[in-house]
Amino acid sequence: MRTARYRGAGHLPFGPWDEVALAAAVCEAGGLGSLGTAARTVPELRQQWSRLRELTDHPLAINHTTRPFDEEAFQATLDARPAAVSFHLAVPADLIARAHDAGILWIQQVTDARQAGQALDA
Repeated sequence: MRTARYRGAGHLPFGPWDEVALAAAVCEAGGLGSLGTAARTVPELRQQWSRLRELTDHPLAINHTTRPFDEEAFQATLDARPAAVSFHLAVPADLIARAHDAGILWIQQVTDARQAGQALDA
């Protein structure tokens, strides 16, 4: 738990760092642990998700971004059925619809009121 408290959250979407243990600690503490998809292949992502599921049975989120957006990774995320998908740098209505159709919640990071309105509309 000490790691999660000092790092702030179980969510590092950009780096090549392996944060499975941190995300699991956040989940076990009652938070929504999250793993990013940037800079990893789909087989690597599936391996991370499997390891996370071995460490916790609590809900988790998987983060995506438009830079770089990877359709194969997004479909693998939908197939993995996390509690939520988090997203930033755009409001992709088509991806939001796909996540909702799969029964997955969407967490949208926004930078201003206009983008918040777009997210609500989507």
